[in-house]
Amino acid sequence: MQISVIKKYQDFADRSKNEPLIIYQGSKRSGKTRDILQRRGIEFFSNDNVKIQCFSESPKQQNFGLLSDFRTIFNPVLKNTKQDLTQKTFKRKNSEIAFINIQDNSNAGDIANSLGACDTRYINECNMFSKETFERLQINNRGKFYLDFNPYRRFWVSDLITENNFLQTTWRDNQFLTKQQIDLFLLWTKLGQESEVGSYNHWRWQVMCEGNYAEMTGEIFTTENIHFTSIKPIGLHNYIIFADPSNAKGGDNFALTLLIAPQGIEIVVVAYNTHFGGLLLIAPQGIEIM
Repeated sequence: MQISVIKKYQDFADRSKNEPLIIYQGSKRSGKTRDILQRRGIEFFSNDNVKIQCFSESPKQQNFGLLSDFRTIFNPVLKNTKQDLTQKTFKRKNSEIAFINIQDNSNAGDIANSLGACDTRYINECNMFSKETFERLQINNRGKFYLDFNPYRRFWVSDLITENNFLQTTWRDNQFLTKQQIDLFLLWTKLGQESEVGSYNHWRWQVMCEGNYAEMTGEIFTTENIHFTSIKPIGLHNYIIFADPSNAKGGDNFALTLLIAPQGIEIVVVAYNTHFGGLLLIAPQGIEIM
């Protein structure tokens, strides 16, 4: 079978062939995960005695990400392998490639340590793993180790990056995108360039389109932008936003509003909306809040 590769990744593979650790940072749809899977598949089908393991942090990521992509790429030749879809493994002769899910919890290090030796390992979205789990997997790895991630927030991988083992890519490097995908990235780029630093549009442009680290910022509530009322606005649901914006950006930052009120005073709703220019507190009629 014939596989088409992205030139930037091929050039990097040639340049980093002697590096034991390879790190990919990229935007959405940059092709980094697909490139690693292509090369791991070629390694699997080209060697009669090699053990390869690909790791994900969640079953969804495992089944509908790595495993699904691998099956799509190598579908024409998978008939020549012995497949165990329960264990998520493919075998031919003495070679094996496995797709393993390790949730980053208190047992992750022990699970990683129990897997024994391997020739090549790959952690997809390694920012979802602790450094301890990575090191447990690394110490029993005989050959190359691959990491990739989207730059939602800075983490331990920064200490491992060198001039020769690191590649940053964006959607522009992926010549296989559809027109609809390209148009969406161009729209996000335009909106981001026109937005303020710290806004969601700016964050989306930098992280999702450019593959850079960026932060979203909020507002500090003061006496100038806190408003008290005892009247429930019509259509109150229109004024309520996500309590946890991490769902919108894939991070783990939790936004929490702390409200202190005298004992016995009921605060009915705490919400924020630009219509009010700040925080809206709805309290019972006649209650004076200092």
